[in-house]
Formats: sequence, C-alpha cells, structure tokens
Amino acid sequence: MIFNSEKILHTLRNSKEFLDYLEDRNNTKDLTNLIVNIASLTPNTMQIRYIDKNGFEKSRIDVVNGEIIVSQKDKLQNKSNRYYFILSKKEAMLEKIWFTRFDLNIEHGEIERPYKPTIRGVLPIKNSENSFDGILIVNYFAGNILEKALNKGDFYKSILFDNNGYTIYHYNLEKSWGNVKTEKRHIAEDLPDYYSQMLGQEDFSDNTRVFSKKLDLNIFGGVNIVSILKEEYVHDFKKHFQLKYIIPMILILIYFMFGIYLFRVIFARHHEDTEELAHFNELVNITSKISKIGFWEYHDNTGEFIWSEGVYAIFGVENQKEKITLDTILRYVSHEDQISFNRSFIRSIHEKKEFFSSHKIFSRNGQVKHIEERAIHFYNKRGKYIYSVGTTIDVSEKTKSEIKYKTILESATDGIHIVDMIGNIIESSPSFAETLGYKHEEIKSLNIHDLNMFIPVEAQIEFMKDSDNAPVSFETKFSRRDGKIIDLHVKARSIRLDNKIFYYASMRDISQKKSFERTILHKNEELEIIFNTALECIALLDRNTNYIKFNGKCLKLLGYTPEELEQQSCFSLTKQDFLHKSKIICEIVMRDGKYENFEKICISKNGEEKIINSSIAYIKSREQFLITMADYTELRKKEQEIIKRAYLDELTQLPNRKAFNDAITESLKDYRQTKKIFSLIILDIDFFKSINDTYGHRMGDEVLSKFSRIVENNLRGNDEIFRVGGEEFMILLPGIGIKQGFSIADRIRNLVKDNLTLIKDREITVSCGVTEVTNGDTFEAMYSRADKNLYRAKENGRDCVYSDIN
Repeated sequence: MIFNSEKILHTLRNSKEFLDYLEDRNNTKDLTNLIVNIASLTPNTMQIRYIDKNGFEKSRIDVVNGEIIVSQKDKLQNKSNRYYFILSKKEAMLEKIWFTRFDLNIEHGEIERPYKPTIRGVLPIKNSENSFDGILIVNYFAGNILEKALNKGDFYKSILFDNNGYTIYHYNLEKSWGNVKTEKRHIAEDLPDYYSQMLGQEDFSDNTRVFSKKLDLNIFGGVNIVSILKEEYVHDFKKHFQLKYIIPMILILIYFMFGIYLFRVIFARHHEDTEELAHFNELVNITSKISKIGFWEYHDNTGEFIWSEGVYAIFGVENQKEKITLDTILRYVSHEDQISFNRSFIRSIHEKKEFFSSHKIFSRNGQVKHIEERAIHFYNKRGKYIYSVGTTIDVSEKTKSEIKYKTILESATDGIHIVDMIGNIIESSPSFAETLGYKHEEIKSLNIHDLNMFIPVEAQIEFMKDSDNAPVSFETKFSRRDGKIIDLHVKARSIRLDNKIFYYASMRDISQKKSFERTILHKNEELEIIFNTALECIALLDRNTNYIKFNGKCLKLLGYTPEELEQQSCFSLTKQDFLHKSKIICEIVMRDGKYENFEKICISKNGEEKIINSSIAYIKSREQFLITMADYTELRKKEQEIIKRAYLDELTQLPNRKAFNDAITESLKDYRQTKKIFSLIILDIDFFKSINDTYGHRMGDEVLSKFSRIVENNLRGNDEIFRVGGEEFMILLPGIGIKQGFSIADRIRNLVKDNLTLIKDREITVSCGVTEVTNGDTFEAMYSRADKNLYRAKENGRDCVYSDIN
C-alpha cells in the first residue's frame, strides 16, 4: 500500500495535469480524468482527492463496490477542521508523504456505517513561494488487511493498539476501534497487569505468554501489537520447549512476521501467515540462507556471546568453543569503528532501544568485511537488563557488486539512469548526460523534472500498475541543453530497493530513425535516397510481407543477396516461436496504421538467430508495409553477460558463492525427491595468506587461477567447482558417495601438489574435507560436516583429506 501511495501521490504531484491546474484553478477536468485512470489500477483505494490551502475539496473520486464515482461540485466538502489537514500545514511537513492513523471513515461529521477502517497517504503541497498550497490525499480500505494480519494465528491471538493504549483492532471485533468510537476501549481491560509496562517500553514479555512490541511504522499516533498465546497451546508449548530460549524467539518472530506482513501486504502485497510454532525453525533457517545471516545472544551475567555458525563463519573463527566477549569482538572491529560500535551497544542497553551498527571488521583469516549488526534487549520485571538477541549480516558482497555495477554503467551505450519517487537522479551512465547535452558531473545534482522531459499520460498510468509487470516503453521529444530537439525512446520500470521504490530507465536517441520514418511516410519520392543512406534496416513489404524494396543494411543483417531476399518474406524468415505474434501485429498495423518497438527472432541465411527490434507502418494507398529494423542481438548478449557475471568469480572465472548456494539447494531438493546421492568437498589452499604476505597479491592471484584450472580440468563433465571466498573452494559431485568422494579429493590433492609449482622452492598444497548427503540434510548440516573434516585436515598437518568415515 505504501508503494502504491507513493507512486500515486508523486505521479499526481509531478503530472502535467496537476501543474496545469495549479496555473489555472478553474480547470479540474484533466486532473480529475487522470485521477480516475489511476484509481482504476489500484485495489483497496476508497478515495483520491485534492484539497486546496483553505481546506476545500477541489477534485475527488470515490470507489464504491469497484465503481468509480466522480464527485460533482455540490458534493465537495470542507475538510479544514480535519486533523490530517491541520497537521499538513506545518512547514516541516511540506512535500513529504506521511500516513494517518488507522481510523474509521467519517462522512458529514459522522462515523460511516457499516464501519470502513481507513488509512490515508497524505502529500502536503508547497507553491513557488514555498508556502502551503493544499494536500493530495489517498484513502485506503484497511479492514481486510487488518483481519488477515491479526486473526490467522492458530497459537496466538493479537491486538493492535495506539500509543495511548486504545484499541485499533481486536481479535474480538466488538472491542475494535476503541481509539475513535464513543465507547472507548483500552488495552487495560484485557491485560490489567501488564498494560502500563507495554505502554512504557519498546517491547515487553512476561516470559510466559504475553508479548508486545512498538512497531516502527511511519503512521501518525504510533502502532503497537500484543500477541497472547492461547491457553490450550501453553501446556503443549511448555511440554516440548525450553522457555528460556523459545520465548524470546517467539517475540522476535511474531514481530518479524507482522512487520513483514504490514510492509509487504498492508504496504505492498499479500504474505501468508505462519500457522504453527513448528514452522518457526524452518523460517529462521530459510531467512538465514537467503540473507546470509548469523544469530547471536549476549548474556549480562556471564559477559559472553553465544554465536551461531553463521557468525563464526563471518568472523572466520574456526574454533567454535572459543570464549567470545565484547573485548573479543572489538579486536576484530576496525580501529576507526571500535569506539562508536562499543558506545552504541552499551547506550542501546541503557536506553532500552534496538541496537544497530554498520562497521568494518578484519576476520580471523585476514579478510576485510563489511557487516551490519542488529539486536533487541530483554529485561526482568524490575527493568534490570538480562540479555540480548541479535543478528550479524555480511554485506561485503553488496560492496563488490556496487563496483561491478558502476563498471557496467560506465560502459553502457544507452542512457541508463535511476531516479527516486520524486525524480531525483540517483545514478546515471555517462551516455545519459551526453545524450541530453550535459556533463556527467552536472547531471548528478539535477531532478528529472529539471530536464523538462515530457512523459505521456499513458506511460504515467502504466507506472501505477504492479512493478512486476512488463517495463513501460514510450517515445518522446526532448530539447537538449544546446537547443537541439531530439527524439528519444525510453524504456523504464519501477524497482524496489531497501523497501523504497525507484525507477530504472534507459533511453536511446532515435532522432535519425524517427526522421527516416516520417520522411518515408510523407515523401515517397525521396524513398530511394533514404533507403540507400539509412543507418538502419529499412524495407517495403507487400500485404503478404514479401520483400519488395530494401536497403544494404537489410542485406548485411540477413546475409542474402538482393535476388535471394526478393524470394523471401518477413514471415518466412521469422522464427516459428514468433510467427503467430508477427501475424497478429500485421493485422493491428493494417487496422491502426502503425506498430512500434516489438522484438522477434529472425533467421539469417547462415542459420544464425538475430534478435530484431522493429517498427512497422502501413501505407494504405499502396497496401504495403514499411518496416525499420535494428539488430539487438549483441545488446541482449551483453545483458545476459551481465546476469552471468553476477554468478561468476571475476578472478578465477569459476561460479561464485551465489551460484554454489543455488546449486546445492537444487541438489538437496533433487535428493529429497529421487534419493540421488551426491558428495561435497571443501578445499582450502594451505598457508595461502603467507603466499600473499611474502610474494604479494599478484602471485596470490596467479596461484588461485592456476589452482582453479588444475582442479576444473580434472573433474567429470557434471562435477562443479565453485570459489566461495578467499582461498576456499567447493566441489559438488553428483552421484558420488563418500568413498569415491574421498578418492577424488585425494587425487586432486596430489595433482595440486605436483602441478602447482609457480613459486621456486615452495611447495603449494591443499587440504580437503569431504561429506556425503544424508537423509534430512540441510545446507548448513552438510557444510558443517565438511568444514569440520577440513578443520581436522588442517589440524593434522595439512596436505591431506578427511571425510566422515576416516
């Protein structure tokens, strides 16, 4: 919902229709039509309105049972006394989207019946003099969302309440909306022993069955949730689990699940609730796998941290029995981050706030890593601090990806750019600035609206649709900085990053192409000259798409001689998979006159598949088609290469950790279904750090590259080797048991020892750990066994192999 709200409000705010209305306040027709189109694409919308600076509605549509109703002038109301209007007039609120509290819809001063739970997205407008000029507002129906979020738990029942303790939504519906109804309902009626503690703390638990949390949502008045374990579940819960560890995890996961639900269902899309406590463990494992997250606890009475395997791996600590204290962790944290990290952790405990830190560490094996850590703290009934539960995430890969992304961006020929919801240019390629007549440094400080680029209404409406839909394409004209008018083809889509919406777009200067098309359509006498000088493929086709006339670019693209191409048709050269669509497009062109920018695959004379982007027009008087074609084959290959690079280690050209995670996940899935065995080998080059330290990183890189080739060239065709970090490698052996896996690992060990001779008078060896998949295995379990076997190999002198059976 928040994503749709931001889309709607920002699109309305920056639309030509709204800007025109601000210039001419008597003309609301175009603005209202745009609002109607937007409302038809957004489910759960109740109202979209513009209220002027005096509090009077100037344009309003209502959605009633799916029908869009435009309010006539005599139905528009004065909203100047509503709290959301009064709050919006503050200077600090201008041009910032905020959300009202959950409440009931009010019409003509009365709560509407039947009840319509409502939440509003509000955008206060400022005029050219930077003063308040009214609000754009979107009302959403929140009833279904709240019911799904709070009333599906089989083992708990929940209540949503505001910061004053009044109920917003109650598992007993008669007690809902105690914050707005005349008959006030307070959380004290349900939990008289706990309500004061719940209102006074960020989170609360009685360590038995009551858990509450203040939700960090951008909603006026604040929102809290309390979940109460059902009586019939408490007995079974105590019977099977240790409350000391499970109670905090339930609190974390209930908050986690509800937060995800609100942000992805209330504010984005539907997310199914977990139905049983048994699913919690699976949820934690899946979260850890996807997010590469490690979990930890810190206990005040011992001063020690308890780490999960994920945290040990991030810090590169192999001995999982090692005592971990705050001082231990500080030794890993970079010098410039130590003081802020230590203060932040201690301050969050004293202030009873959630802990967060982003900092750099030096792992045990010498790797520099960037990590993020979060934690919540727990206290006894007297408010004394007891312990903390937290997470650690390695975000180093994101940093590397950003570097790769920048390289790709700088080499792009199309004008690639990313803008936020209000049009600020976040990122762009040099070719984007060049196309528009700017220097790259100048474009970074601009807003897309500073460029005066016209975006058609149809394209604006397309952006209101779900961001998973196909990208939006449109053509527009643009006045360059030097005054030259150019034609642009723009392809854009909305993307979500860090729970925010951005627009990713690429543009291409098609001025010459458009000029050719216009000239051909209106000046047939110049057709011959244009055919021979065009930089793109141009051809005339008859009604059956047989080639009549074409330029040299067509011959070069398709590989035919003029005589041969005259015997072909556009349909005969189209790949079978695209033939039906091509025929439909020709029918549309004969009806509408033109069809622009469609892609298909054509087969050239030598059998090569060519990805062709075409635009086609129909010359009715001659019953002929005029088609322009551009070869997109290399462009699409580059796009595939970019995707491939995301799964490839740049130095060794081996699949990377991301590829390994996908591969072993598929192998485990296949094993569960077919019982087809496989083995996993972890390989680690012995004393690799000393090679780097003694001979330099260039020699270290050469060792890694040659090691990769030696191993890769001595595996079976369906075996796979991955570089998962530093000098650590993984090998997946489909259909191989533990004994064969041991033999293969030992053979590789000998091959490396005999052939990896880059450094004179220095023997380079490798240690291996081997394991075989077993029933009920997970990625973590297999990795743990193989890693322990590798550790045994290291402990026993290196240059050896250990497996589960030796």
